[in-house]
Amino acid sequence: MNKTQKILFERTKLLAQKIREYKDSERVEVIQFILGKEQYAIEAKSIKAIQPKSKITHLPGLPEVILGITSLAGEIFTVLDLTKLLNIEHAKHDRQYIIFLNHSTVKISFLIDAIVEFKFIELKEIQQNIAGLKGIESGLIKGLLPGAIALLNPVKLLSFKIKA
Repeated sequence: MNKTQKILFERTKLLAQKIREYKDSERVEVIQFILGKEQYAIEAKSIKAIQPKSKITHLPGLPEVILGITSLAGEIFTVLDLTKLLNIEHAKHDRQYIIFLNHSTVKISFLIDAIVEFKFIELKEIQQNIAGLKGIESGLIKGLLPGAIALLNPVKLLSFKIKA
């Protein structure tokens, strides 16, 4: 068998392997993004939309964790500053995005610096015991993905109480 035939044989063996099929209960789709100098993720099912940063109307007298309000398809959303909520350093990026959370009554969105990727993560890969991570005390962090990427808890973002 010459070198070319050997390569083709190896490729054939790889292609003939059965593709792993996942049940929906074994994995979750996440959107990985950059916030400040760190990477985070959030489950895709909790997102209504993602769009480039548009006009955010600043309102006087709001706590610093609220950047203001914006609209999506005629609905008004509060825009949170996650860098303040998670107590992380803000890094200025040229192009930012707004992630709008999917909820029937609570209209919350937050600003991110960049989208990294959409991917599927096996549930067994999500590390749950993560003491000492910024945001863990408030419940804003749900777990840790491979690569030390914090998985945000959308339920806590929707129900977060701002301390006056």
